[in-house]
Amino acid sequence: MGQTVVGPAVLVRFTWFGDANLDTTVDSIDFNLLASNFGAINKHWSDGDFNYDHTVNTTDFNLLASNFGKALPGDSIGATGTLVPEPASAMLAIALTSCLAAGRRRPRAIDRHR
Repeated sequence: MGQTVVGPAVLVRFTWFGDANLDTTVDSIDFNLLASNFGAINKHWSDGDFNYDHTVNTTDFNLLASNFGKALPGDSIGATGTLVPEPASAMLAIALTSCLAAGRRRPRAIDRHR
């Protein structure tokens, strides 16, 4: 993904279970990686071992299948790796908070003796 790595390093990225190639999309490429290693032992995430038991099996297939077709939005991942809400969601949250903060107003009593 364009990161420079010098020496031992741990790189972290948001993704779905089933995204073997870490492109943030669970698709047929990931399925083929899992299928080519199905039943094998001493495997890793990039081989289709999504639950880290070093075996590519039906558990890994089910993790992939449950997320097949899902993708993380590319523009929503900030430089720090945090998810940024879209503007419409932020406006909805602000409006909801304003409504809850205002609360219900009591109706004013009507003076019928005037």
